[in-house]
Amino acid sequence: MKSKLLVAKPKMKKYYLFLLLIALLISSCEKDDFCIEPITPNMIIRFYNATNISETKAVNDLTINISNLDSIYTNVSLDSVVIPL
Repeated sequence: MKSKLLVAKPKMKKYYLFLLLIALLISSCEKDDFCIEPITPNMIIRFYNATNISETKAVNDLTINISNLDSIYTNVSLDSVVIPL
């Protein structure tokens, strides 16, 4: 004869399974606290000499426009630029 404690009604089994799934979902969620302040990632672009690829080369009259901002570089000569993503 089976013990009454080990045998549960089908509705109770579903209830316990539901509670177990909810507990697992809640315990697995964590807030991403790696960054204290929100930081915009940047993309670094470097310009190299075509004949000597290990040497950087300044680009003349470079202008970079971003749709949401004013132009961040206007008619400058740089060998590398940093653009926010």
